[in-house]
Amino acid sequence: MRTGGGTEGGNSRCRV
Repeated sequence: MRTGGGTEGGNSRCRV
């Protein structure tokens, strides 16, 4: 997981 890798607005999530 990396910060800003998802659609949470820059949170540490591997969401696409």
